[in-house]
Amino acid sequence: MHLSSRMLKVKESPATMLSKKARALSAQGKNVINFASGDIDFPTPEVAIEAALKAARSGTVGYTNVDGEGQLKAAIANAFCTAHGVPVHDSNIIVSTGSKQALYNGLFVTTEPEDEVIIPAPYWSSYIDMAVMAGCTPVIVSCDAASGYKLTADALESAISPRTRWLILNSPSSPVGAVYGADDLLALAGVLIRHPHVLIMWDELYEAFVCNGGSHPGLPAVAPALKDRVLTVGGVSKSYAMMGWRIGWGIGAPELIAEMSKVQSQITSSPSSIGQAAALAALVEGAPARDALVQRVAQNRQMAIDMIGTMDGLRIAAGAGGIYLFVDVSGFSEDDRGFADALLNETGVLVLPGADCGASPYIRINIARQPLQLEAGMRRLQQFLRTGGQ
Repeated sequence: MHLSSRMLKVKESPATMLSKKARALSAQGKNVINFASGDIDFPTPEVAIEAALKAARSGTVGYTNVDGEGQLKAAIANAFCTAHGVPVHDSNIIVSTGSKQALYNGLFVTTEPEDEVIIPAPYWSSYIDMAVMAGCTPVIVSCDAASGYKLTADALESAISPRTRWLILNSPSSPVGAVYGADDLLALAGVLIRHPHVLIMWDELYEAFVCNGGSHPGLPAVAPALKDRVLTVGGVSKSYAMMGWRIGWGIGAPELIAEMSKVQSQITSSPSSIGQAAALAALVEGAPARDALVQRVAQNRQMAIDMIGTMDGLRIAAGAGGIYLFVDVSGFSEDDRGFADALLNETGVLVLPGADCGASPYIRINIARQPLQLEAGMRRLQQFLRTGGQ
């Protein structure tokens, strides 16, 4: 079979591959603790489940509008305005089959072959492959501890070229959990205003998970002059533990949303009507469940930080949010893939190598796990370090 040449450049999602490996090992009877995936290991809010059941039993299972059901779009608009003080309307919103679809649709409808997409590292690996699938060239900008693992204005200025089409920003970020504050965004906005050909993908899927009562400012709110150039991407997967319901969205200029809807009509058509009913209930009635989930993850974060703090050779790349810890393992090994393989083989603990996030030697640990499972995984990691991986 002849495959497209573009497929030579596209990789399967590393976290997806590792999760598949974890399921295979579990099926073989191995006790695996999966810290590599992006799952939230807590239940979907009951109000969302009940709404889905009601929709299914009432026969409301047909197609909706390609860009999403009206009541859900209104709820998304209300949530966005409440969070950021920026009013948006029906024409500004598309509901997609997960936030990934919104991200890719946005890239697909706006780029030409060899256009450039600026991606700060450490990054979520799917940004790279989605850019490649759209025919673009990823331009990776390394961000280190000195900048809090965030893109700086000077680094952005240096990365922009006449071929730059998009800048992707993720806050709180995967894998580090870096949160862009208002001052950070204003500095970046000062650069972007001078380069009107650059669009901005503002991925705030982890917006609920900000530590210690910190704030999560939205780019369109901080820099209104950029509003029509920003595609804000969100969803219910993380904040409401609804990964498998596959409901995400994009918020942007009406002309961009209309083109994204056109593409979506030919790829997936409308998102799941049942998933949309569940997402609507979560947004309207699920705040208590969301708050409880965020609190639980914060408690998990502190437990994991405390336990890792006792482990020689590890250092956490400090982030102010998200559902991961990004851990420097250079005190133990310069090879994070080898470290991750040995950890899995010896202890059954699965982590994501930092090499898959554009930064080595690190590992990414998902802390959105049941507390007992998180503690057990941390103890296995601790024992692995004590025995030198033997």
